[in-house]
Amino acid sequence: MKDPDIEKRTLKHEEEYPLIRHIEAVPINFQNMDMILIRDPASLTDKMLMVPPDVFFIISRFDGKHKTSEIQVEYNRKFGRLIFSDKIRSIMAELDAALLLENDRYRKYMEFLNDEFGKQDYREASLAGKGYSDNPEELREELSDFFIDLPEDEHPDDIPVGIAAPHIDFQRGNRTYGFAYRELKKSDANLFIIFGTSHHSADNLIALTKKTFKTPLGDIPTDKDFIDKLTSYCKTDYHQDEYLHRTEHSIEFQAVMLKYIFPDRDIRIVPVLVHSFDDFGIKGINPMDEPKVREFISAMKKTIKSGGYKPAFISGIDFAHVGLAFGDLIAPTLTQMKSLEEDELKSIGLVEKMDADGFFADVIKDQEKRRVCGLSPLYTMMKCMDADYGRLLEYRQCVDPMGFSNVTIAALGFYSG
Repeated sequence: MKDPDIEKRTLKHEEEYPLIRHIEAVPINFQNMDMILIRDPASLTDKMLMVPPDVFFIISRFDGKHKTSEIQVEYNRKFGRLIFSDKIRSIMAELDAALLLENDRYRKYMEFLNDEFGKQDYREASLAGKGYSDNPEELREELSDFFIDLPEDEHPDDIPVGIAAPHIDFQRGNRTYGFAYRELKKSDANLFIIFGTSHHSADNLIALTKKTFKTPLGDIPTDKDFIDKLTSYCKTDYHQDEYLHRTEHSIEFQAVMLKYIFPDRDIRIVPVLVHSFDDFGIKGINPMDEPKVREFISAMKKTIKSGGYKPAFISGIDFAHVGLAFGDLIAPTLTQMKSLEEDELKSIGLVEKMDADGFFADVIKDQEKRRVCGLSPLYTMMKCMDADYGRLLEYRQCVDPMGFSNVTIAALGFYSG
């Protein structure tokens, strides 16, 4: 039973130091006014908020470190006018109603979702009809366009042991998905281990599920025997945070692409969500210094070797997130984006060398400004996968139409021998 005094102090701290959950913020023009559309990428709620830039400035300071009185001072300094505490409280209340704050109400709702998800046999296609068509014929037509007009494959005989693909929406990721999955189509694997970014926090950093993934193109079962064997090597319960799979899109998009390129093959998947490793950078440690990460990677390697499996690996990742939509004070300039590209290609060069630790060290030093959300799943996959080198297939910067933000994506193949 919780100590009421401790719980009260915790709630008081959350009120004074508000903490926003991971959100997507999209600049839009509404009735000739610049606004920011805020939505939940985990789709816990369909509610979206539209706020002016000055209110978004306040929300960007909801990082759990700024006291509400400090936010008032920063607002005054930035905009040259006062804002009353009641206004900040009303913004917090609106975010709270949309389940966008990390607080007690959110945690209790997550406990409820965890219980409900645990009772289900399937992981529903949460974005079907929203992020992509739920009509099979329309979806196939949409995905077929990803492979049109790609340049000739310069290495047609190189069979990948794994790929990295985006997890950005299909509308922006289109041909980059095409590069990645054209490469994977060469594989004769029927087991695909998919590492995705968890946009929710996970107590055990890594979350597994054995639920069948539904897609408009057909169901994809998980390999339950593989997962059971994997967890038998572990003391940590990696199913504890299973509910994170409920609406996480980073693996869902890969499941849809897999079913598209292998419509008739009897395939199974092992879905692995990996939470952010950013705290390791703050602590100055390597991810392999964390027992839960080290244990999982060791168990994965043992499982693959023990059963004669020959899986292919997939990482559903995006790279940098910069601009006003992600908390920066100004929109990225062309010069900044060129500099970012140079930094990104340097990091990707380390991935091509299969230097996972070098990749982590290179990204984490700039993570506060780059926000590479694919760092943890790509690192984990590289440590689990038996590959000798990688190859960049495409790198792209996806700029929003108003130029306020930018997400960088890439397609990579990984090979042995």
